[in-house]
Amino acid sequence: LYKKIIACRNTDDIARIQSELTDRFGAVPQETLNLLELVRLKIAARKQRITSLIETDRGIIFSWPHTGKELPIDVFKFAQDHPALIEVLPPNPAEPGKAVLQIRYKEPPTTDIFTAVDELLHISSKYVKLSEWK
Repeated sequence: LYKKIIACRNTDDIARIQSELTDRFGAVPQETLNLLELVRLKIAARKQRITSLIETDRGIIFSWPHTGKELPIDVFKFAQDHPALIEVLPPNPAEPGKAVLQIRYKEPPTTDIFTAVDELLHISSKYVKLSEWK
């Protein structure tokens, strides 16, 4: 089942797996629902070309690949519109070729981490310019 979960490419795949789990085993444990939610968030992040989502004590770090071209997100507009929300980190020398945008909270989130990431993905989606980045 883990291979099926990891192979999900869209929310329909996740819904099918959740339905299959319910049919086969009854009530799905919260830990499994959390895993399905994590996969859903990763699918949403992938649509924005985000290569990693990492929760830290200072916030959530979104990473985009950087190949010398423009980032697939308007970082300056994002920062201008949400100055208390984001911090742009310098490139990590241990990870050449990766530009990093750290999303941080002015205060700790009042919701669970999944809801917080979902909200941040929704906000960042307004600044993604995928048609210009290939």
